[in-house]
Amino acid sequence: MFRNYFITAFRNLWKNKFYSSINITGLSVGLAVGIMILLWVQDELSYNSFHRNADHIYKINSHLGTGTGEQVWEGAPSPVALFSKKEIPEVADAMRLRGNMKGVYIHMAVINSLCTILHMSIIHFLPFSISS
Repeated sequence: MFRNYFITAFRNLWKNKFYSSINITGLSVGLAVGIMILLWVQDELSYNSFHRNADHIYKINSHLGTGTGEQVWEGAPSPVALFSKKEIPEVADAMRLRGNMKGVYIHMAVINSLCTILHMSIIHFLPFSISS
């Protein structure tokens, strides 16, 4: 019975080559785009979810400018961490990072070459063990 279905489908595909190619191309492109969207959503939902207390860790972005000239930058100036920890009671701790450097520094001791400067409070945030 399935053999007859496949024979009939193949004959229809062969008989209508142009429309069959359009349908097969559309189906394959649609599936590929759907899979890519699902992978992107999964990546966005799993961003930094491996940290302890990931639901209590937030990243600050800066919104600069107004109207159509508004820009969103990743991060904020360093004093924002100190100010928010001091002035906002809901903030338990704050961590500052600075990129584009030649090593990771905690209290000015070089650890490795991850191109970031870290504040000492990173130990409270991230579940990584630091060994010398």
